[in-house]
Amino acid sequence: MIKLAAFDIDGTLFDERRGEFPASAVEALRQLHHKGILIVIATGRPPQSAQTLREAEIFPDYFVCSNGHLVIGRDGAVLLEESFSEELAEAVWNYCRPRKIGLLWKYTDCTAVCRGDPEFDLIFSKNKKQPLDVRYDAAMHLRRRPNGGCLACSVDELARFNEAFNGQCR
Repeated sequence: MIKLAAFDIDGTLFDERRGEFPASAVEALRQLHHKGILIVIATGRPPQSAQTLREAEIFPDYFVCSNGHLVIGRDGAVLLEESFSEELAEAVWNYCRPRKIGLLWKYTDCTAVCRGDPEFDLIFSKNKKQPLDVRYDAAMHLRRRPNGGCLACSVDELARFNEAFNGQCR
């Protein structure tokens, strides 16, 4: 018997071409819930995306976001929160800044663009329906520990980043 079903948002539950959660996907989730199957939504998106799910009438039992660093229960309680250490966040910032790599940090209550990049602007313009609290704050990681992030760079630069931070973050 199936006890749990897990889904990604982008390209799975969310139709990116039409910019919506298809009614058929929402209904399928309702039917699974009605059968007593736990629903898990797993995404790289920040936790503020839970509001987007609620607006689409999607109410998962668990919301795994920020690339698995944050797990939120149906009632909104934070069940697991993994954060970057202050030292690692600073090392990532010090790596990205001179290389002009776009850097976005995710926090439980907001998203901070630390080093802007046209790719981030494109992402945010595509997701205007998504109620993100986006702050432009290069030094937020010095005051708080992020629980996820995104880079805007070439594939080659990403490979160099992954090599430099092997075993620490990816």
